[in-house]
Parts: sequence; structure tokens; C-alpha cells
Amino acid sequence: MICRHCESGILPEGAHRCPLCGQLRSGPQAAVSAEVLPDKVPEPDYSAVDDMVTAELGTLFRIERALKHGRASHVYFARDASGGGGRETALKVIVLHADTAPEEATRFQQAAGAAAGLDHPNIARPYRHGTTDTLWWYAMDYVPVPSVAERLAAGRGRPLDVPLTWRIALQIASALDHAHRRGIAHGALKPTDVLLDDAGWVRVVDTGLAQATRLVAGGADDPTRTYFAPEYFTSPRHAGPLADQYSLALIVRECLTGASPQADAADATGLPPDAGPRAAQVLQRALAQTPSDRFMSVLEFVAALTGGEPKAFGLAPRSPPRGAKRPILLFEPEERPRRRWYRLGVALVLAASGGVLWLAAQAVRPVTNDSVPVPIQTPEPVSAAPEPRPPVSPAPVEIAARVAPAAPAAPAAPATPTPPPRAAPVQRAPGYLSVSTRPWALLFIDGRLIGNTPRIKVRLSPGVHQFRLQRDGFKTYEAAVEVKPGETVSLTNITLSATPP
Repeated sequence: MICRHCESGILPEGAHRCPLCGQLRSGPQAAVSAEVLPDKVPEPDYSAVDDMVTAELGTLFRIERALKHGRASHVYFARDASGGGGRETALKVIVLHADTAPEEATRFQQAAGAAAGLDHPNIARPYRHGTTDTLWWYAMDYVPVPSVAERLAAGRGRPLDVPLTWRIALQIASALDHAHRRGIAHGALKPTDVLLDDAGWVRVVDTGLAQATRLVAGGADDPTRTYFAPEYFTSPRHAGPLADQYSLALIVRECLTGASPQADAADATGLPPDAGPRAAQVLQRALAQTPSDRFMSVLEFVAALTGGEPKAFGLAPRSPPRGAKRPILLFEPEERPRRRWYRLGVALVLAASGGVLWLAAQAVRPVTNDSVPVPIQTPEPVSAAPEPRPPVSPAPVEIAARVAPAAPAAPAAPATPTPPPRAAPVQRAPGYLSVSTRPWALLFIDGRLIGNTPRIKVRLSPGVHQFRLQRDGFKTYEAAVEVKPGETVSLTNITLSATPP
């Protein structure tokens, strides 16, 4: 049966309400009497959708409860029936319109297959997907934490603090850059797609799939469209990394101000003073209407926003070969200021030595016709004869000393030893360590957890440090590395070996 309100072709037999638009079969929903429910509007009935999802996917998943119902997408908590059925899963289902073209299903399958190849700690990737005649679905690992949108809503308009906002922006940028390097864009990033736990760790959902599914499930009156870049509305299939940068800038602005963006009013006003004097200018550039006026990448945008390094996150464009037994140590070719001062000092010493040699050569001059240099004889100084001194009469004190007896001398006070001056401690410049692995792993340095790889320019004191790479399902990698003052040691070509099942 076809719903005459939204013209959907999935209305089950006997259903009293359309699962897609929520309208009654007989017509628009009647007004609710204020005497019955004075302060509450009836919620849409999605029981028909729940029954349809259970009937279509009940053999693949044990669906336990609904987590979220949307306009056309619905999320369920389920357990995967394969492999013993113990894997907790967030199952997302997209209900199709009656006029969905068959090639759209092919695009969805391709997008889901590409998204399944992403391997990043800040990405909740789909590990299983499929399609039927009435719906599309994909399964992700269940992450029981709220989204950024839910946290902001719970705060009732109160913004997040600046350090937490920077941490969220860095992790989102790291996840997006990982996908962008592999030709995958999120396409429709919004605060509900960013899961945030109490420790400040982020998981981005729907990466690579939001764009494909919104072309089918999105509506013109969807409020989340305010997070999309202007080019999305002209060519949604070509909204790429620069569109993700625009959406990320709006999420950062909402975290800093607590206010959601308004349609046709994407600006960077109302930021807190702790954000810094350049935050508004950086955000305004990322929110430019023309994509070419924005930053080159999300990493460059977040680096300019937080004052960090542009290469602070992300893997190399080309993966290192497998089977490398030892890391390759690479030192930065750029000259440090200390080296430049050292070379300047050496140049000054050489110039002074050359001047001394030139002055010494001037002491030898050619004075004969056969051009034999004769050294100039310096005359010896003539000392004058000493003049006779007049006789000196003894002093009155000496005469008195000869007559009077000598008094006993007072004992001399012991001399107090003066402590030697304490030398000022030598300030040694710090060193830096950069680590990249395949796949990602947790990095420990001297027993302290630093975070997940890749990690660029970790500040360390000069000396030898022990680092460890650890990830479930892979052998632990341990090694020692020497970090010199003012230099960066880069560890690449580290490929973790999987442990046998």
C-alpha cells in the first residue's frame, strides 16, 4: 500500500500509521485535545517500522531495542547472530522511498564497502552491510556514549570549555583526514555523528555513508541541513573534504558558544575570550562560501585554530611495506638555530686566525735585490743605570720598638673558606619523537600512555627512552630510541604482527 501523504510504497497491510511520515492512513493527524494532554504532543508510532526491521533482519541480528528513530533512518541495539551472537551492534536501517532507483543501492554498497576499510581509533566503521527491497542496513560496533549534540542539549545552552573543544576538533580532524587520504568524505557531518565519552574521546559515525544515505532519506525541511556546506545543495554527490571542513567549523563554533547555527547565518561571532584572538578569523575562513577560500585540509584548519602542527595527525598517503623488522630513523634536514650559531662562531674563529697570520706575515719584508726576505731586527731596549738611593733614617716606630719590650701578638682569626660560586644549570633543548604504525596502536613512552598512533613531535627530554606499541590482536612492539637535543626522531615502517587466533 502507498501512503498518500509521503507517497511511500512500504505501508504494511493493516498499519494505522505510516512508518515514514508518521501520518494516519485516513488523513492528517487530528488535533489533540488540550484537556487530555495539555503539555505533551503525541510521539510518532514506529511499531510498524520495528516489525518490518525484525521481519527483514531477524535471521541476521537479534534486535533487542530501538536506540533512535529518525525521519527515515532508525538505529537499533542488536546482537550479531554470526559467530555465536555475542557481538553488541548498533544496527542502522534506512527505509527506502517507493521511487528509489536501483543504482542507488549499488552506490550504497560501494560506499559501505569503502567505509569498512577505514581503520582509525576515532572512526566507528561499519563491519557488515546489506540491502533488501524495502531498506538498507549496516552494522557498527555499539558505543554506549552520547553524542556532542546530546551533551550540548543536556547543558541547556552552556558551551563546552575550550580545551575540551580543541580536543574534540583534533580527533574529528584526525578521523576525517584518515578518510580523506583514502578518497572518502563524510559528506553530511553534524553533532549527532560525533560520539563523546566522559574521558573526552571521540568516535565519528556514518563516515563515508552519510552522503549516500541522505540522498535517499534526506528531506528539504531537515533541521540538520544547516550544518552542510553551500556546495552540498548544488551538487551533493561532489561534496568532498572541503565540505567536511565547513561542517567541522560549525560544530566547533557550537561547542564554543552553545548555540546551534541558523540557516544562512554561518559566522564566527560570540566566541569566548579563552579561544584566543585568532579563533574567530580562522573559523570565518573555514566557513567561507567558496570552497577554494577555505583551508587546504581539515588538519591545516585545526592546526591554525589550536596553534598546533599541521602534520600532527594522519597517516602517510602511501602505506609502508609489510614485514619491516626494525624502524627506520629519519632526522629532520632543517637546520636548528643552535647549529647556525655554532657555525657562526667557527667562522669568526677562522677569520680571527687568518688575521693573526696576516699580521705575522707583515713582519717579514724583502730588503735585498735577490728577493731574499730578511727579518727585521728589533733593537733590544737599553736599560738605564739605577740611580743611587738617599740614606733612609730609621722610622720612629722602629726606634720605639728597639727600646720597649714587644707585646704578645693577638691570635689571628681563622680564615673562613669562601664557597665556590654555584654553576647555573645547563638548559638542554628538548627532543621530539614521531611514530607511525600500520595498523594504529597505543603508544607508551617510559611506561606512560601517550595516545594512539600516529603521533607527531612528542616532546621528550634528551636521552634514551623506551617506547611500546600495543593493540589487541597484535604482538606488542618494544624498542629503545635515543632522542638528541633539538632533533626529531621519526619512526616509520613499523608494521605490527597479528597474533595467531
